[in-house]
Amino acid sequence: MNRRQGIYFSVAFVVAAAVLRLIWVGDMEYKYDEYYMFSVTQMAGATDSWPMIGMESGASLRNPALSVWLFIVLKNLFSVTTPIGLTRAVMILNVLAVALVFLFAFRFVNDEEREGWLWAGALAAVNPAAIQLHRKIWAQSLLPLFSMLMIAGWWSRRRPWGAFLWGFLGACVGQIHMTGFFFSGALLLWTLVFDRFGERERRTWRTAADWKWWLIGSAVGATFLVSWILYVLNDAGARVAGMGNQSVLGLYFWRHWIVETLGVQAQYNIGPALFEDFLRSPVLFGAQTYVVGAAYLLIGLLALKTALGVARAMWERRATLTSLWIGRDSQSAFLSSMAFWGFGILLTASAIVIYRHYIVVAFPLTYLWLARAVLVDKYWGRRTLAVMVLAQACLGIAFLVFIHVHHGAAGGDYGVSYQWQRY
Repeated sequence: MNRRQGIYFSVAFVVAAAVLRLIWVGDMEYKYDEYYMFSVTQMAGATDSWPMIGMESGASLRNPALSVWLFIVLKNLFSVTTPIGLTRAVMILNVLAVALVFLFAFRFVNDEEREGWLWAGALAAVNPAAIQLHRKIWAQSLLPLFSMLMIAGWWSRRRPWGAFLWGFLGACVGQIHMTGFFFSGALLLWTLVFDRFGERERRTWRTAADWKWWLIGSAVGATFLVSWILYVLNDAGARVAGMGNQSVLGLYFWRHWIVETLGVQAQYNIGPALFEDFLRSPVLFGAQTYVVGAAYLLIGLLALKTALGVARAMWERRATLTSLWIGRDSQSAFLSSMAFWGFGILLTASAIVIYRHYIVVAFPLTYLWLARAVLVDKYWGRRTLAVMVLAQACLGIAFLVFIHVHHGAAGGDYGVSYQWQRY
């Protein structure tokens, strides 16, 4: 698509992202985590001081304080007095995150790489998993905007401002949610090993970062960590839970990555009891349409087609598989490989149980990875992505309607939506 088409395309999907995130705010999830976070925002600075540590994570370690402070900032910035108001603030940040993908594509990415980023933005706008996670009072739900800004800094790592931004936000994303430590660590290691020591004859874009400013940014960002480090040293030594081999043997990271990126995660949210009803939805004039089931089938077939196309392309380029694995073709390829392999291997090697929402820190690289994989097919790539985006949009809309009609999903992880809870 040319630049004008790309701009129209971008505006349309930013609008779609806004509608899909800001509609029916009262249908939001509201369980203990959301209740805790909202309560802290109301008490901090009023009846209590700002907390010096965050809430407990799935690994039985409490998160750093920044995971709570950002919600307190949102509460003051938007004059929040209700859970709905705080959730709306999170939704707005995530609409900005989607918009930033498109802005980044036009401002920083060259013509050859841009189309992948535009399709990544479109997928991020309508993906059902993204819609669900972008509508929560949850620390993980704040990550997309900061991850995207960190990637923008990394992209301009030769410049002082870019290196500083990369270092600063690399130190901060882990304080929002601890998966950020693994993600920023993977980005650093992948860059140190493969950017600095790339093949000399193919160093077109592989140039050293401004490490002085990266270090300054990292040091500034790490100042928020002091109280958390003291907590870990004094109180958390033997309390880390959830260790084991199931995430390693089950390849949880890559399973979650694929399911979340394709947008076929609803069974977890809705629960098995209602999932069959969801597959038969929407119901029009009393008749089950099975549109959702058809969209699931279509996405599965397109994913299989894409996998076969990628396998064929890898076989044709088998002499350069190492370069393909690293992502030497472009900065976009480098980031995609870093996120899929570097982040995945680092997080899996930690032996913690990996949950589906741990993938959100890789925004928008999950969608860039999918877009680039589909675009391997030069003839059918755009058509395939167009159908995939349409199918995911159908699933996203159907999910919101289903939750709205059923007042949440009491039998699934979603639970009863906020406006239908009784206190």
